[in-house]
Amino acid sequence: MPGEASTVHSTAVLIVNSRGQYLLHLRDAHKPICAPGTWSLVGGGSEDGETPHEAIVRELREETGLVLDEVTPFTRAEAHGPYVTEGQIKVFVAHWDGDAHTLPVTEGIMFAWFDVATMAQLTMCDWAYEAILAHRSQASDDERAVPSAGGAAPADGVRSGGGVPSGSGVPSGGGVRSGGGTEPAADGAVPRQPSAPPGTASATPAAATATTAAAATTDGVSRGVKNVLGVHLYLENPAGEILLGRRHPDSPFAGGLWHFLAGHCEQESAVACLVREAEEEAGLLIRPEDVEFAHAVHLIHRPGGQPRLQLVFRARRWQGEPQVREPDKCLAWRWWPREELPEPIVPYARAAIDGIGVGRLYSEMGW
Repeated sequence: MPGEASTVHSTAVLIVNSRGQYLLHLRDAHKPICAPGTWSLVGGGSEDGETPHEAIVRELREETGLVLDEVTPFTRAEAHGPYVTEGQIKVFVAHWDGDAHTLPVTEGIMFAWFDVATMAQLTMCDWAYEAILAHRSQASDDERAVPSAGGAAPADGVRSGGGVPSGSGVPSGGGVRSGGGTEPAADGAVPRQPSAPPGTASATPAAATATTAAAATTDGVSRGVKNVLGVHLYLENPAGEILLGRRHPDSPFAGGLWHFLAGHCEQESAVACLVREAEEEAGLLIRPEDVEFAHAVHLIHRPGGQPRLQLVFRARRWQGEPQVREPDKCLAWRWWPREELPEPIVPYARAAIDGIGVGRLYSEMGW
């Protein structure tokens, strides 16, 4: 379209399955990005020389690993607020019938399917929510539940949603819709957490996942299950006291509980993640050569929930005193005697501390 490149700087895609559900992406909560901590659509900005269609095809591949046969234009949206790229967002529509939990999480926290009714209980990105409502309102019954274009392969067929009816376009206001609740697809180690692992300073390029042979079957065929990988710091001072942080009560994970310094891997090793998080969250300088593996906790919050592998590393030496550098996540750092750990504490953190105390390297919870 003539002049489109000068007005469209970002792209997004409505991915719809045969049940009329939409694939949503939970964005990082504590990163300098637009609409943090909200459920939104797959998408991103155009790179130099790309058309919007080329950009969304690339974003789909990079963020989900999907290569879909057809990705067709639907509407345009606008977003405003901190860290928003100026210009319009071109929204496409595509069809896929796969399992959201099998998608690689290369950015943000997780993917999940939701129907429109459930979205009213989520903390949604405004422009994404309005685009979904516009698509839902204009679609016929057949378009809401298109039969699969063949097989379970990622490259399923796509149905176009058509244009936006008069008066149902996406508004110019962006940001976070108030009144969101706990995400129903959340899995984690303690009640109250939505979906982010402990102390998440979650990934911009790549939140780490690990594939295990954890049992899951489809029509009797065994397949691997994605496991979220968390990295945690175990520090013990000369008095034998252990460093724990008090989570902010409004934190999306373990609000008000005591926990390790922790986070998600970006495109980096687990030890590199630990070193980075220690400086970002507490101002502690740690050299990779002073870090050793201490314990692992493999857990699920509920039967059928997403498995999580929590790695705990011990630093024998460090520089600096713990500082509260991310007050929206942590209210205080404090050293605790092993026999006087605080309450409430994240259960798997206590399990890891107990394991380290007796020289045990591995624990399981929730299985």
